Amino acid sequence: MSPLHGNAGGTALGRKLLATTAVALTLGLAGPALAGGSLVTALDMGPGGDEDARPWSSGAGHTTHVKQFITPTIFNEDLSEIVPYAVESWASNDDHTVWTYTLRDGLLWSDGTPMTANDWAFTAEFMTAPDWGGDRPGDRNLSLSEVAGFDAKTAGEADSLDGIEVIDDRTIRFTLSAPNPRHFASLFRFYILPEHAVDFEPADFMTTDWFRDPSRFVGSGPFVVAEYAPDEYMTLAANENYFQGRPALDELVIRYFGGDQTAALLALEADDIDFTYVTETDVPSLEDDYDIFSNLSGVVVMTRFNYNLVDDAFSDIRVRQAILHAIDRDAITENILGGTYVSIPCPIPYADLWPEDVVTYGYDPDRAASLLQEAGVDPGSISMEWVGHAGYDNTAHNSALQAVQAYLSQIGINDFSYRFVDIPTFRASYSPDGDWQNQYHGFGVPRFGNDVGRLWSNGGALGTGVTGYDYDADGFAEAVAAISAAPTIDDYNAALGDFCRLHAEMLPDLQMWVGNRFGAADPSIENFWWQPAPAGGPYQDNAHTWAVQ
Repeated sequence: MSPLHGNAGGTALGRKLLATTAVALTLGLAGPALAGGSLVTALDMGPGGDEDARPWSSGAGHTTHVKQFITPTIFNEDLSEIVPYAVESWASNDDHTVWTYTLRDGLLWSDGTPMTANDWAFTAEFMTAPDWGGDRPGDRNLSLSEVAGFDAKTAGEADSLDGIEVIDDRTIRFTLSAPNPRHFASLFRFYILPEHAVDFEPADFMTTDWFRDPSRFVGSGPFVVAEYAPDEYMTLAANENYFQGRPALDELVIRYFGGDQTAALLALEADDIDFTYVTETDVPSLEDDYDIFSNLSGVVVMTRFNYNLVDDAFSDIRVRQAILHAIDRDAITENILGGTYVSIPCPIPYADLWPEDVVTYGYDPDRAASLLQEAGVDPGSISMEWVGHAGYDNTAHNSALQAVQAYLSQIGINDFSYRFVDIPTFRASYSPDGDWQNQYHGFGVPRFGNDVGRLWSNGGALGTGVTGYDYDADGFAEAVAAISAAPTIDDYNAALGDFCRLHAEMLPDLQMWVGNRFGAADPSIENFWWQPAPAGGPYQDNAHTWAVQ
């Protein structure tokens, strides 16, 4: 999907960056001719970024992670399919319980050491250590929870993963605990680590400075860490050993703004950076001077309940139904979110997968009042505070939540408020000890590599232990398993539709909307590509071809 080139006929703003030459670039494995220069970005700005994240333990930030590490598979440019990246090929047995992967020939780490299947196996063992210190296991579970022996290894009951076998330097075999016809789609966030260079223990994963220390870091992506200033910037230098060729840029600089989208936008307009995430309300003032990139984000925005702490009234589904009926989500998406969002009936953001009979909970304040009366709940007794993170603290979402407040007041729910906190504080709430009652946040649901079990299952990383909701009792375990086991793409899509229908019927949380997201780039950047992918991807953006004029 192509960017909307808003700069046609416009004048590019002045450059702060210096390039040595302008060159023709190619996308082949041989890589582009060298252009030099630096590109300054805010790649970790917006809901898809995370300035504090590191591979394997992040809720976002994958657009940055993949600049430093390669993964076995990856989304293609338009997120329509999973394609090989570090691997050359894969094959499975007939029942899809044994998968064999072959690495590309000649892969090197940034220090020139060959990458082998042993690095892949080392990473799997490292990430499943019972004392692994990562604070967000979602990506680990996506990549490895299906591997035979995962539960025993992570519980400290086994010394190794039964389901990992290195065949030779380029070949590794995964044995799964259950069939998965699309196991390759579980590996797009499997960031392979260098066995010879990792000098810290699994328990120190979140405290080590290895990922930011140029003297210790060894990577495999198009760039490597060259300089890091906490809360200010990270400079990545071209990786001379990147398998697709030495990048055209000498440096890729990632500026940090502490989640302050206004500050990043001002930096773009002041010509201090070349790219940043922007909101739909920013686009009209930018499209004459910048390339605007836009696509469906695949991130469903919802309100979740912490059933351990919220009032008992919310355990009655009629109360949750009443809240949705009270809010005119279509009016909010059209008039406040600028028509760039649409309301959704469930956590599947793709309209072509919604069953025709799915319950949608359209705007009906009379029905809302009736449901509360049936439940014996006085609307004046309902109290809610929706807590979101800084990625959503912008004009559009503040206005949307003010509208929610107004709609709820019309049915007598007057004790409603919302607030936004910084991203680290918000991430810390994802635990059984979190003190939140309602969260307003997004969750990336890619069409492939689907990970709905991460939220909607008793054993999910953000499931029952966090929310207190018994998903298994309402059939979610079976629905999630059916998605993984679907033998064909038609069966897979149908299983996603069945999950959508089940969620709308049980309504453990309130699905609000999904929308396009936007980025703005200086038009003098050559070959630049950005997608508003769920959690930042990763996806093929061919960063090794980016260049500055």
